[in-house]
Amino acid sequence: MDANNHLVNSALSNFFYNLFGSAEWVLRMANVLFFPVYLWYTYKLAGLLSKKHAMGLDYLAMVCA
Repeated sequence: MDANNHLVNSALSNFFYNLFGSAEWVLRMANVLFFPVYLWYTYKLAGLLSKKHAMGLDYLAMVCA
């Protein structure tokens, strides 16, 4: 197992591969569908970690990292 293996992403990519085939867009579907979830929880985490005036910068830094 490689240190850069993301198990949930691999499992979801395999699921979509079995469901729709091996097109490139199918293998990226899990990432596209769960990106809004990632953004929401990153926004919530930024709110917990900083004061309101700096929350936007923290959010931007976590999304772009």
